[in-house]
Amino acid sequence: MPTRASSPSFGLSPAAAALAASASNGTSAEEAASAFFKQTHDELVMAEREHSEISERVLRLKLQLERAKHSVDEASDAALATVRPCRVLTAYALWFFLPFVWPGAYLFYVGRDAQALLHTVSFGGFGLGWLVDAFYIPQYVADHNDEPGYRELAARRLRRWWSPAALALAPLTLLLQWALGTYVGLVGAYLVPRPAAAAAAAAAAEDAADARAWLDRSSATTLGMVTGMLAAALALHVASTHVGRSRCTCRWWPLLGWTAAAVALLRPTVDAPGDKPDDTSCFPQLLIGVLGIMLGVAFGRVEAPNRAPKRVTRRRTSARLLVQLVGVGAFTSACLGAFYLNGSYTYTDMDSGDKVTFTGPEALAAAWRNVRLFSGEVSEGVGRLRAQYEAKSYADIFLELREAFRDPSYEAAEVLGVTVDATPQQVSKAYRKLAQQHHPDKVADPAQHDAAKAMMTKINWAKEVLQKR
Repeated sequence: MPTRASSPSFGLSPAAAALAASASNGTSAEEAASAFFKQTHDELVMAEREHSEISERVLRLKLQLERAKHSVDEASDAALATVRPCRVLTAYALWFFLPFVWPGAYLFYVGRDAQALLHTVSFGGFGLGWLVDAFYIPQYVADHNDEPGYRELAARRLRRWWSPAALALAPLTLLLQWALGTYVGLVGAYLVPRPAAAAAAAAAAEDAADARAWLDRSSATTLGMVTGMLAAALALHVASTHVGRSRCTCRWWPLLGWTAAAVALLRPTVDAPGDKPDDTSCFPQLLIGVLGIMLGVAFGRVEAPNRAPKRVTRRRTSARLLVQLVGVGAFTSACLGAFYLNGSYTYTDMDSGDKVTFTGPEALAAAWRNVRLFSGEVSEGVGRLRAQYEAKSYADIFLELREAFRDPSYEAAEVLGVTVDATPQQVSKAYRKLAQQHHPDKVADPAQHDAAKAMMTKINWAKEVLQKR
């Protein structure tokens, strides 16, 4: 019997391939289909069993992850429970008594270091932030103490922006954010040097070199605006999530997106060649751009339940103060750099009325000379005091200071031998008694005549001091 050629099974379904194989092997199609069904059923049961095992494993891992997170939260809360709670009266005392010494002292006390730094470099939020915080200090203290249920309360407060208190203070807080953003943005904008000499040359003539100088100034102004907008976005990121807020943060993408849109729409105006140069060409655009950045802040604000100020106060106070000093130093350096690059100072003589304008470098150089002169005078005075008291002990210096600051009535009473609250009759009686003993006419020894005269002068002074009380 001739052998049947096996037909190829490429491109066939598994069932058709099995039937073709059974036909080539002499097996009936029914038996082949039954064997294929059984094999497929067994594979399906095995796959379902493996899927069930994987699902159970994933569920167990999720439960373990939840337990681990819960354990971490419990350990963190237990560690934070040891931090000393803040008091509202102490915060209000720092707010009231130290506004001119350190405007951010009360914020530093409640663990809001970023807001404290912002208030420090902006002089208490130009006074407006200091005033607005009078209504928010109880909220800041509660945010630090983090009592049970506070996180849920903070989340509801963030979602419920229409509360009466928030609506009443909204104009002040928005004005404060706008002022802070513009303030920091201007410092950042003027950190980009303006080619003032090139602008002046462009204003004088209109040749190719002057046109190129005008283009350079236009590029510098645009770069300054971009830098200022980024600095304003950073300031608003801090201000909008701290001033009057708790347990929230701001996403960067909406903030930077609105910043880029504001920069694209508000191109800075630059004086054309032949016009008088104006160094404030990006200021109006910056004012409007800050409003656009505030919209990005509003869209990007989200909840941050674990952002507890108590975690900040757990750190060493010295390290926190060092961060504050570094921040103040960096911002002061930025202000000085902006003034050096683009600032000027006009001095008006009070007698003649003449005005002299100094550039930023000239004004800072004059200020540095005055500082060096003052420091030299202080060093010289300290050197004289050191030479004066070099041969004296600390006890002698203390007695001298005590004599310098003491009440003359006490010394006069000691001279006459009476109490400070002695009556005029007692003072007169003590004076007559001492005058009879120390009057120069009563002294027989000529060698003691000068000492008696000095003692009599002292007695007269003591009588006069006590009778003038």
